[in-house]
Amino acid sequence: RTGVAQLLFLQTPPHAAIKETVQVLRLYPNNPSVPEPMIKFVNGVLRNLSRPPKESDATELLGQKLLKEKTSPRDNIAPWLLK
Repeated sequence: RTGVAQLLFLQTPPHAAIKETVQVLRLYPNNPSVPEPMIKFVNGVLRNLSRPPKESDATELLGQKLLKEKTSPRDNIAPWLLK
């Protein structure tokens, strides 16, 4: 989740967000047994989210484009605040 948040919301450079997320998975003290295939899967997901869409300009990441298309600001607000 942290890597996705860094890519989509914090505009962290993609190479840094991906590298740090993978390193955390390998060194996380409470769960030292994250299997290598899972780490590779996370790496692949983050790399795909960090790519620019083919039909768009290169200033927006694919994950940011999907976030804008598939969600609304109301998705991130507690229901009791909307009343």
